[in-house]
Amino acid sequence: MQRMVREGTFIPLTDDGIVAEIRLLVDHLDSMHSYFSCNDFSLNLLMQVDGFLDDKKEDMLRELDTFLSLTKRQRQVYTLLHYSGYCRSPLSIVNDQRVLDQVVPEIEKLERDGGEEGFDEYVRMLKTYQLPQPQTDHWC
Repeated sequence: MQRMVREGTFIPLTDDGIVAEIRLLVDHLDSMHSYFSCNDFSLNLLMQVDGFLDDKKEDMLRELDTFLSLTKRQRQVYTLLHYSGYCRSPLSIVNDQRVLDQVVPEIEKLERDGGEEGFDEYVRMLKTYQLPQPQTDHWC
């Protein structure tokens, strides 16, 4: 898959796109006694979206909607904190001015130094640290 990304034949979704797809999926699932979880892998951004559909579906939708309703900068702050390993916090952390004062300048630097895709490239790089790495050069 990494080769396909490098060649431009596969473009991975952004976290915003993934959250929007998860929201669509959860919304269309019946509220049955079945477990849905985004808490099963560290690359999942909203690990708190987790529970039995008949009990927690509305809470999960509310959490997804909360993320999607944040400003772009707030979503970036939460995303950067999450993948940097500093954030197992509720989404409301992006309303803390002290946090914003520390993180926003870092995001601005990524955008300034890396251009339009600087932030997304940095997040992709952070994610690779959480993936199993090939044991040989002939992995693919």
